[in-house]
Amino acid sequence: MPTPLVSVVCLTYNHAAYVRNTLDGFVMQDAPFLYEVIVHDDASTDGTQDIIREYADKYPQRFTTFIETENQYSQGKDFLSDIYARCRGKYYALCEGDDFWIDPHKLRIQVEYMEENPGCMMTLHDALVFHHKTRVFYPYSLGGKSHALSPAEIIGNGFATASMVFRPEALPPKNSFYLEAGIGDWTLRLCALEQAGEIYYFDRVMSLYRAWTPNSYCQRTYGDFVPALKHVWELIQLMRRYNVATGSKYEKYLVARVQQSVRQLFGIAQAKDSREFKALLAECDSNFLEQHERYINELKRLFSQIYQEDVSLDASVRRSVQGFRHVVIYGAGHLGQKIAGQMKREGLSFDGFVVSSGRKHPHEMLGKEVWAMDELPFSNSEVLVIVAIDAGSWDMLADQLDMSGITHVLCPLLYDMQKS
Repeated sequence: MPTPLVSVVCLTYNHAAYVRNTLDGFVMQDAPFLYEVIVHDDASTDGTQDIIREYADKYPQRFTTFIETENQYSQGKDFLSDIYARCRGKYYALCEGDDFWIDPHKLRIQVEYMEENPGCMMTLHDALVFHHKTRVFYPYSLGGKSHALSPAEIIGNGFATASMVFRPEALPPKNSFYLEAGIGDWTLRLCALEQAGEIYYFDRVMSLYRAWTPNSYCQRTYGDFVPALKHVWELIQLMRRYNVATGSKYEKYLVARVQQSVRQLFGIAQAKDSREFKALLAECDSNFLEQHERYINELKRLFSQIYQEDVSLDASVRRSVQGFRHVVIYGAGHLGQKIAGQMKREGLSFDGFVVSSGRKHPHEMLGKEVWAMDELPFSNSEVLVIVAIDAGSWDMLADQLDMSGITHVLCPLLYDMQKS
């Protein structure tokens, strides 16, 4: 049997309402090379399997199918590794059974670029999103012209899984920390970046992503607070371990990404009061709580900002403050004042507040001076800056502090990448 240039991997589970679109998207590809389609159905009960068999019978040279009789996902089995082991292509492409390709030239465009650029580890493209709940279409786009992505773009943006075509080398090694995270598309991107492989983006809509369909990853993960809580923990762990593996090379981007996920978690919880929040935490299984007590305590501290409670400072913050001659709080707003009040209550001293250079600001706050970044009266390399602003744009803030010569920065609102 001739060897295909591309192996397309398709995972299905109760996708009878959508999977014909998915399979048609594979069949319609106008590609001047051979490609195989490997479909794994995880014990669907809604007729999905009958549709898959229909296409496999009609296109026996194209489709290879694996039909489970027992659901593998619910048993925690790593069936995806077995599927990848059966792929014969030089390149792999992904498309789950509730998404589909809408451009017949998709595979040709992506594969031809990778053939011409051996250093390219992965290609991606724009997608169209259909929100299952609101019935609204909107673009899933990075914006700008086609280009090789920077580390900031790779880590800071989301990409449709059905847009990915990659080399097998982008798959994480067996028994690596990547596999423990259980976040497949993230591990592919980060693994490719670690290997210094190019990830190229096409400014062209070539697939459709259905958001919030029943049983989808999105619905399972963010449909309720407890699974979202666990997902964010897994992402934090992945980013922290990746940070160590890469020698903190991409730390500011990883921290920014963690903050995005924590803010998304905030969005789920903002409609709840603090008592509901504590009740939701209690719904987590005892094993999760025992293993991640520190994470739960950290989230309680973060969520105190939502409920307008006092900001508490953990032991590492107190030790850091005590170890510096000069300490300033970056941000003279409500949160900066709350952190200042807590420091005063805990007997921790600081010199004053600092704000971005060029911004209008009061000269005094809570009996302390307020300086612009370029007005600090002591050496920037000798001062500890405690960040007390919404750090959603942490990577840009980190760049600004770095350009100002600030080398010691502490952000109580973010997970410290260096913590174990």
